[in-house]
Amino acid sequence: MGPKRTDESYLEDLQEALSSKQSSRGVKGSCPLSKLKYFSIPCRQTCIDYMHSLLEGVIKNLLNYLFNTGDFLGDHSLRKFMQEIDKRLLSIKPPSFVPYTPRSIYTHNLWRAHEYLSFILYYALPVFKDIMKNEYHQNLQKLVVFVETILSPIIIKEELIKADIIIREFVHELESLYSPRIMLSGVHELLHLVEMTLDFGPLNGINCFQYEELNRKMIRFVHGFDLIGELSNKFKKVINLKFN
Repeated sequence: MGPKRTDESYLEDLQEALSSKQSSRGVKGSCPLSKLKYFSIPCRQTCIDYMHSLLEGVIKNLLNYLFNTGDFLGDHSLRKFMQEIDKRLLSIKPPSFVPYTPRSIYTHNLWRAHEYLSFILYYALPVFKDIMKNEYHQNLQKLVVFVETILSPIIIKEELIKADIIIREFVHELESLYSPRIMLSGVHELLHLVEMTLDFGPLNGINCFQYEELNRKMIRFVHGFDLIGELSNKFKKVINLKFN
């Protein structure tokens, strides 16, 4: 687990990339946004979208390690227990405050972002209990506690500090439990989410869920059975509702 990128380290990497004409620790060159007067590209003025980074990134990839074959197989694999896990998952009758019932674990690669969120918050720990090895289950608990804290309706600064310690422990353990290949950019971005919440406010106010919903509606128009004229009118209504 390397150090977090800072404004100073970013500028050093940028100068190295420009002089060598090669990528320096992921920095490939200057960005047009850096020319904006009141915006600085590095770290503290850039928001991370937790929908893509955490839900469709870290959690989706973690499920791949647990259930997929090939390079994903190892001591962590739960593939041989998928039938039992699926039975447990589909038998759950969630309370009314959970907006969606769970889908089969066999379809996990097709889940939408809100399904990954519901799974990690409400279903993962009970369906994996006594199936997942203890060290893996304890590691997963840390991710669940972190997600629950960071997305809480009421954000308490003292709880965020505890959450920061917990997510660092989760990330630190991840490589040895699974594989170095699991340490993708989204895992590193977990280390920034507490700091980002302190800078910008609750993550539920700065995410891409609303745009994903708009994309879903637009795709339904394209693949629907509407006539072109009717499609055009429906599209205008959606755009007017979203942006007026």
